[in-house]
Amino acid sequence: MKKKTKATYLKKTLFLLLLLEGIVAFAFSDSFFSSHRSVSSKVLSASHRYALAHAASLVALSSSPSATPTVASRSTPSPTQIVTPQASGFCLRVPVLMYHHIQPLAEASKLGHAQLTVDSGIFDQQMSYLVAAGYTTLSSDQLVAALLGHRELPAKSIIVTLDDGYDDAYNYAFGIAKKYNINLDLMIPSGLINNPGYLNWNQLKEMSGNSLIHVYNHTWSHAALGTASKEKIEYEVTTAQNQLQSQLGKNTNVFVYPYGSFSPLAISILKEHGFIAGISTLPGTLQCDSYMMTLHRSRVGNGAMSSYGF
Repeated sequence: MKKKTKATYLKKTLFLLLLLEGIVAFAFSDSFFSSHRSVSSKVLSASHRYALAHAASLVALSSSPSATPTVASRSTPSPTQIVTPQASGFCLRVPVLMYHHIQPLAEASKLGHAQLTVDSGIFDQQMSYLVAAGYTTLSSDQLVAALLGHRELPAKSIIVTLDDGYDDAYNYAFGIAKKYNINLDLMIPSGLINNPGYLNWNQLKEMSGNSLIHVYNHTWSHAALGTASKEKIEYEVTTAQNQLQSQLGKNTNVFVYPYGSFSPLAISILKEHGFIAGISTLPGTLQCDSYMMTLHRSRVGNGAMSSYGF
């Protein structure tokens, strides 16, 4: 390729990056997809700076500008890029409950994310049920340690997870967890903290200072890793890990996939960075050491907890 042609190609690549940023900004708006709140210009600008900084190297690595990584759309992609793992080896039956928003449904409806919300009153009833039914709530770390060490857990063990770091985790779920002495795992996309509708770092510090609350890496921008490039995966995972360490003093080795989206490449990179387990959105309550990087979760809605088989 001639020098002039390379320069023209790079200019076109940079133009497409700017265009992609505009598309991303639109995709993050409530009018495009109401189930998540919009991300502030700070996150979008950071993504743009990252893309521009890597543009030259990406041109050399790829024959197509479409390979350039950008912040993922909040619309739900395919949950996984590999076949559902088969149970084998040492297994434990431990439900991992998945929540997103916890707040009054009337409030959630006004904000446009009722479909991802469990009413705070119902969540209170669900947690009360777990205690009355004799369940022991654990952290994801305790499940991972038991699987790796081939150790049994209490017969009625269960894990409660809350994704994405919304501010209602502090306003509603935190108090309910303390009320019933429930362990609560927070899956945090670190780049969204301090954005409108999300936790701020002071709230997250307060929560993580309580022994009931456990914080896990959920990428930087809530990116779908299953379709991401190596450069994108590296940036999302390491940036989030560094921010959780610097802001909270937390250094987790358990990862949580946004949208449940993973791939062999993502799993390989996570292992290279010291992660020993990953949590997906694949349904099921049986957890096995044969799929440590794709542990299963159960989505919970506004029904009675007993209606989900627990």
